Amino acid sequence: MLWRSISKKTLLLLLLLVSFPFIELAISRHHGPKLSDTMSHTLTQKRQWNDILNRISDNAAQMELHYRHALHHGDKDTAEEARDFFTKMDAASVELNQITPMPELRRFRDAARRYNDMNREMVLRLQEVRARDVVPREQETALVEAQTRYEREHRAWLEARNAFMDAQRRAFQKEVGNWTTKIGLLEQGAATLWFRSLIFLSLLTMVSFVVFQVRRAKLLAANQALEADLARQNDTLQETNRRLESEIEERNLAEWEVRKRLHMEETLGKASGMLTLPHAPRFDSFLELLAEVMSVDHAFIALFKKGKLEIANTFQWHAPEANGEAAVKAFIGLELIHFPWWYERVRANEPLAAESLRDLPESADAERTFFSEIGFKAFLFLPVRTVDDETIGFIGFFDMQNEQTWPSTGIRMLFFVSELLANYFARQKAEDQLRHDAFYDRLTDLPNRILFKNRLEHAIQKCKRYHEYNFAVLFLDLDRFKAVNDTMGHLVGDQLLIEVSDRLNETVRPGDTVARLSGDEFSILLENIMEIEEVIRVVQRIEVSIKEPFHLKGKEVHISCSIGLTQGNLDYKSAEAVIRDADIAMYRAKTLGKARYAVFDKEMHEKAVSAMDIESSLRTAIERDEFELYYQPILSSETDRVIGAEALIRWRKSDGGMISPGEFIPIAEETGLILPIGEWALRTACRQAVVWRDMGLPEITVAVNISARQLQRQDLAHVTQALLEEAGLEARLLKIELTESAVMADVDHAIAIFKDLERMNIKISVDDFGTGYSSLAYLKRFPIHTLKIDRSFINGILDNEDDRAIIGSIIAMAHSLNLRLVAEGVETEAQYELLGKLGCDEIQGYYCSPPVPAADFVAYVQKNHELQPANNTPRGQPVSEAADTQ
Repeated sequence: MLWRSISKKTLLLLLLLVSFPFIELAISRHHGPKLSDTMSHTLTQKRQWNDILNRISDNAAQMELHYRHALHHGDKDTAEEARDFFTKMDAASVELNQITPMPELRRFRDAARRYNDMNREMVLRLQEVRARDVVPREQETALVEAQTRYEREHRAWLEARNAFMDAQRRAFQKEVGNWTTKIGLLEQGAATLWFRSLIFLSLLTMVSFVVFQVRRAKLLAANQALEADLARQNDTLQETNRRLESEIEERNLAEWEVRKRLHMEETLGKASGMLTLPHAPRFDSFLELLAEVMSVDHAFIALFKKGKLEIANTFQWHAPEANGEAAVKAFIGLELIHFPWWYERVRANEPLAAESLRDLPESADAERTFFSEIGFKAFLFLPVRTVDDETIGFIGFFDMQNEQTWPSTGIRMLFFVSELLANYFARQKAEDQLRHDAFYDRLTDLPNRILFKNRLEHAIQKCKRYHEYNFAVLFLDLDRFKAVNDTMGHLVGDQLLIEVSDRLNETVRPGDTVARLSGDEFSILLENIMEIEEVIRVVQRIEVSIKEPFHLKGKEVHISCSIGLTQGNLDYKSAEAVIRDADIAMYRAKTLGKARYAVFDKEMHEKAVSAMDIESSLRTAIERDEFELYYQPILSSETDRVIGAEALIRWRKSDGGMISPGEFIPIAEETGLILPIGEWALRTACRQAVVWRDMGLPEITVAVNISARQLQRQDLAHVTQALLEEAGLEARLLKIELTESAVMADVDHAIAIFKDLERMNIKISVDDFGTGYSSLAYLKRFPIHTLKIDRSFINGILDNEDDRAIIGSIIAMAHSLNLRLVAEGVETEAQYELLGKLGCDEIQGYYCSPPVPAADFVAYVQKNHELQPANNTPRGQPVSEAADTQ
């Protein structure tokens, strides 16, 4: 039994051993190909799975990177590239889902799609924000909400991504476990099959074990590599997430800074707009806006005095709960020259800022002490400087409770506001100056004509309302002011006017008005005048003050003034009428000899009206041929023959009335009409002399008077030459007569004109000799031919020995200088004979003949030359001469 049993066992073992190859072959043929194909297919799937997973990770990282760049720079092209990466990632996800469908993969795709749409929306919104200079508040709110959604979708995407990666890792580990189980079962089958052959089974098991262990090691290594790769990608994603969160935080901070800056700009814009309003701004509201920008409770403006860094005025604002008014008042009267560090900063147009008094440099001890005493903890001062580089003040901010940090952005913006503030104050200053210049004289700072008339109109109305009230007006003109201007220059003349205005202000009472009307003309309004004696006392004080010497340019200058005054009355209707009457009185004072005053009366007004009528008629008299020349003979004292004639102008109006030269010649001089009148007289006299010559009369020298106004002409010699050539008269038969005062007004100019006339062979005569400067020294300098003794000496020659001695001296002096002498105003035979005995060369006067028309003069000359001198024109009773001045 045992043998059988053994045999059976042996046979069975042998059978198994023998059948083992066949069984193994059958098992191999049945299970081997299928298991190999399955393993090969599984490995191929895993390689595809791994490649697709790598593509998903790479495209996800590129999409994340490109969207971050697009959000940061607002680059639309980069956003489009990120979208392409999303498309690739989604396509890879679809491909992976076909291999291993997973719910995590579906959630990952949905989260990625939402994240992609959110990124595109953010890029579009940021591009729209950057395209605008000013972002509307609604758009800012929408951007913030979109940012919140973006952050939520980003976190959801990261969570879905991490969940997907974890699911893939678990699936891989599960697959590896399945393969391990299958391998174990296969090993057990192999052991069962080889139970009869330990060696063969062991070898087969060991070979299989080794084969499968190698494969298992490869799979484990691949799994570890995949896990490491997933870990690296996860770290990369986490780092990217941290960078995105940091960038989002920075962007939020930048947006907050932008909103803060926009608010500051809006606030400063409101403040700046207040400075451009047509009316004066409310500085408390203006400063409140500035304080809001700088986040302080105290703000003020300090203005310096003109020309020096001393605080003269302040404007301030403080919050209701704050109290800094006393501190700001401490600045008034402060001189920066006592604070060197502060002073230099202001001069350099630099801000003065301290977040704490400890920040002040050692050189600012004076500033530290001052600010500490008034309770400052921190302060900021920005200078207010005009375009002319003049610092007119500063804008100040301070805190009395805490230290402060002053934002640089706010300081830069405030510099712009300080420029606008400087422009505002400069504009106000210019407007004030314009208003001042409209009513005050720029040179003397006295009221001008407009303001004077305004006050005078007020005085006239007041005089009508209150009978006990009265006023007076003085019209003052400086005598010989033109001489000061011409000799010492206009700058000295201006200084003289300034000093005169100062003296006038000192002589009048408080409340009276001193005004400069024009040139050297001043006007004074005296109010509350009870009697004319009060006005006279003021006038006398003015005369005494003006006569005091003026020290100008190192020299003493003496001047006088002529004053006209008029007293107010109910007849005056306008200020112009009062000024006119005072002006008339002033001219009356000048006519009386200057350096005096005259009180207006109605007769003056009548004369002024008459003078205006004469001036008006003078302008058309030449055109109407109303002028004519009369000729007064001049006789030789030796032969009693007519040797010359003086041409004297007469004005016969169209209505037949005669106007005396004494009435219209001064007016013609004043208005300048003497120039055309004088030229007409010179032309007519030359033509008349040619007529006499052609008639066969003896040679007669015609004398024509030239006024001081004509002598001032630079072309007098040229005009005279032209008139001589036009008439055809020899120059030696023309004599030019000028008064002594006209010659001495401008000696150098007169000498030049006289020399030009002398070169033309024209004779020159000085009229009224002895009445002007009574100086003989100038006779040596002037190329003159004749002197005419004034009639004032002739009148007393018979009775006054002094007059005879003076005439004798003049005659002797003239002869010693080879000058001829003419005595004018001879009215009696005794005068005629005495002058002949004294040696006077020529005689002129009513005793010989009054001025007569040209035809009568011809008759007189013919008769004079036919008769002996003793039988000449009857010399009977004296005939009084008219005032023939030309």
